[in-house]
Amino acid sequence: MRELEVYIANKELVKNRFYGITTLILPATQDAISDALYRAEVKNNEAYNIECCSGWPESLEQIIDNIDDKSLEEVNLFAYQVAQMDKSEIQTLEGAIQLREEENTDVPITIKEVINLAYNLDCYEYHPYVKNDFTLGSMALKNNMLDTISGLSEDALELLDLEKVGQEMRRCDMGTFTKDGYILPNRKAHQELYDGIHLPEIPDMPKGVISVLLVSADKEQEDGVWFELPASKNNMKNVLKQLGENSFDNCLIKESISSAFPYELAGDEDIQKLNTLAQKIKEFPDQKMLAKFKAALELELCSDIDFALDLTENLDCYDYDSEIRSPAEYAEYLFKEAGFDTNDYAFSMFDFKGYGERAMEKVGYIQTNYGVISRNETAFIPNYSKTQGMQMGGM
Repeated sequence: MRELEVYIANKELVKNRFYGITTLILPATQDAISDALYRAEVKNNEAYNIECCSGWPESLEQIIDNIDDKSLEEVNLFAYQVAQMDKSEIQTLEGAIQLREEENTDVPITIKEVINLAYNLDCYEYHPYVKNDFTLGSMALKNNMLDTISGLSEDALELLDLEKVGQEMRRCDMGTFTKDGYILPNRKAHQELYDGIHLPEIPDMPKGVISVLLVSADKEQEDGVWFELPASKNNMKNVLKQLGENSFDNCLIKESISSAFPYELAGDEDIQKLNTLAQKIKEFPDQKMLAKFKAALELELCSDIDFALDLTENLDCYDYDSEIRSPAEYAEYLFKEAGFDTNDYAFSMFDFKGYGERAMEKVGYIQTNYGVISRNETAFIPNYSKTQGMQMGGM
């Protein structure tokens, strides 16, 4: 599946000279969307920008970027549709959008419309490489596609102006030329899958705090089953039944998806421990505590499940500030706290980033995607990992 990247920015905070860049690969889970909005410092109903980055077909990128009123969830659904399309389907979608824009040039196309057009590609006929009226006229003549010329003798047909035949064909079809071919609506009726309020669910998109694709160790070539954690005992039994196994000991992780524990899981990880970790993460009281956990994972370079379990129980061992997202912001914060106006001309050439890095190093702060964090003096009590194997403070 094609990966499509977007850039997300809080419309107000983007004016801040030290505001960072937040990107997200689509299609994404709802948890990943929430995570990206948190990293972009978009709270509640604050306005934000979405711009396409890498992976998008050029024309679709321009269309999405030019739509002002769109949510990340809507762009995510559209990205899911585009990610599965082949070249011909993408060209058909581009043509369908062009037909809509030519039909009503005074009203800009909406995200609702492009989503619904992507669901209705079978309502169009697309002819690649037919890029002008002469070629269209030749095709119409060869395949007897235009009623107004059917029945004419061979001699009469030879006298026809093929360009004018193409123009007449285009008028009758209500079609148009794209940069790659010719498109026209057929007789099938459009179905409105998205009403502009209730977004259709993305099929097969994992919803777990941690989701793993499990396969039987004896049948690794099979597609496997997505297992969403945390899971109940009944869900665990159902997954094992689908895999034809009696125990997770004979199961392997083929793939994983999680924004809460963003490390690739593979092989014979302990499913019971993963389930416990997912449950503990789910029980965090708010998004800020979840963000602190993710920041602690970055600080400790933690990809070990046992240590991650200990982190969920020892977050009071860390000092965390979610408002400071970069060394430059930290430097500016220190100057403002000291009573300096950082907009003064004296600071115009000042190296905020360098000063902030040195100041953060002195107090032990580490920059993460979720703010700055440091290890404090509170005793870390391990219940899952071995004390000797722990990495404290990223050391």
